[in-house]
Amino acid sequence: MISIMSSKDFFYSSLDIVAAFFISVTIAYLLTPTIRVFAKRIGMVAKVSDDTMHRHSTPLLGGMAVFVAFFLAVIFTCGVNRDITSILIGATILLIIGVFDDKYGMMPKIKLFGQIVAALTVVKMGVKVELIENYYLASVFSCIWIIGITNAINLVDGLDGLSAGITAICAFFFGLLSWERGDFAVAALSFALCGSSLGFLRYNFPRAYIFMGDAGTLFAGFLLATIAILGSWSSPTQITSMAIPVFILGYPIFDTVLVIASRLKEGQSIFQGGHDHPHHRFVQMGFKKKHAVLMIFFITFGLGFSGYMLSKINSPVTALWLMSIVLFSMSLLAFRLFLIDPYAKKRSKGRR
Repeated sequence: MISIMSSKDFFYSSLDIVAAFFISVTIAYLLTPTIRVFAKRIGMVAKVSDDTMHRHSTPLLGGMAVFVAFFLAVIFTCGVNRDITSILIGATILLIIGVFDDKYGMMPKIKLFGQIVAALTVVKMGVKVELIENYYLASVFSCIWIIGITNAINLVDGLDGLSAGITAICAFFFGLLSWERGDFAVAALSFALCGSSLGFLRYNFPRAYIFMGDAGTLFAGFLLATIAILGSWSSPTQITSMAIPVFILGYPIFDTVLVIASRLKEGQSIFQGGHDHPHHRFVQMGFKKKHAVLMIFFITFGLGFSGYMLSKINSPVTALWLMSIVLFSMSLLAFRLFLIDPYAKKRSKGRR
């Protein structure tokens, strides 16, 4: 658990948190246009193809602006200790991997190896799930969680603004809960990530002028996963305590589970790309892309708010009722989306 701010009084610690947000949002907002020009100059541009949903060549490398804004905000407000150092090292590893992947392309096995190295770095330096007492089980679970959430945020990046917006919403709820509980450094990390994502979102919201690329989505997912581990999400039962970060990160988890289930149903490899994510299905249902993004933001906010409310409930029975309602609602949404054929338009074109 990060405790480097615990000696400060609440007022000054709160100022640090507010400063982390405004520093990050300002730097990301000011730096992104420069990164965009640089990306175009070195040829880091996402081309239009049949597999993409964007219709214009768009510069990549936006994740670099988010990373720099986050990094500087954390250094100026938190300083560094063992936990923060390990997080920054792991995030830097994934940023570098993402940049190489955006520029040259990279085999999935190499990307996975980099994710494992980043996860092991933070776990070895003490960032792991505390609810599991056994050291080895806690370490293994923490690595799986970090790699899973990292990839979930990476995979959800299919429409303009989606990953940046989802990251900002999830980070906001983690920051709010941490702030209320006195975990000031975790709150500062969360609001630094929230601010940097929002500053970048100004240029990434439909129609996007620049993309995060893997350079941004990999490190953003990694940060959300480690923040979820660092925070103190105590509630009436161990199950509900574990459910709080799961609910806050509910949409990217939902996206990943739906895609895996869909591909297993179709007999496809779960590792291949495709147009079978929820956002593809929303567009297939008739939503405009911007409206699909806003709908997903609304769902993400609803899940995050459910996680927030779960932390406020003292009755285990009431907490379980809330969990049941949320899970039932998401199951209904999954069932509805499963009825949509995401490849219907492509199949109809093939028959002509």
